[in-house]
Amino acid sequence: FFRDKSPFDDLKLHILPALIDARKDIKTLRFWCAAASSGQESYSVIMLMQEAFPDILQNWKIEFLATDISNTMLTRAEAGVYTQFEVQRGLPIQYLMKYFSQCTAGWQLNDSVRKRVSFKNQNLLETFHLLGKFDLIFCRNVLIYFENSVKQQILERMHHQMKPDGYLMMGAAETVLGITDKYSRFKKCTSAVYSAAPTGVKAMVG
Repeated sequence: FFRDKSPFDDLKLHILPALIDARKDIKTLRFWCAAASSGQESYSVIMLMQEAFPDILQNWKIEFLATDISNTMLTRAEAGVYTQFEVQRGLPIQYLMKYFSQCTAGWQLNDSVRKRVSFKNQNLLETFHLLGKFDLIFCRNVLIYFENSVKQQILERMHHQMKPDGYLMMGAAETVLGITDKYSRFKKCTSAVYSAAPTGVKAMVG
């Protein structure tokens, strides 16, 4: 949960405020967590929003899609059950007490958080254009396993799924630099966050 501190700080201080301001008229936000694994990242975002932007989470239309190639992981993510070891890694104790209940296997996330996330099987090497457009895409710590040519294909297809003023968040060891010119660095953020840029604009180091 809350893997790496800076991305979640950026989410709270810069990305979500920017999106909330941009969408204040339609009051709708769509998020996609690609390669969601067992769901910790997706649920971390929901808990962050519940703590920092409770009115937005309760009163806006918030759609959060989490995808993974593994049905086993998706089933586990939907169940929202985590071991003692897993909840001790990055999860603030106050969140554990507020959003989890003890169960035989460890800790189960409360329905108030679980119901906010929809899970779907998706291979990033296959088409995902039917998923629709998103305000924010999380694609962290997965592209490092692909060759640059494959990274480029995935990143450029993801660009098509972003709204014009949307954002892409990548892992600390990942970048779009030298791979595609479809994005520009969101300079306010210290983590790897990129905004959609006009075609032909080189990704800028912020």
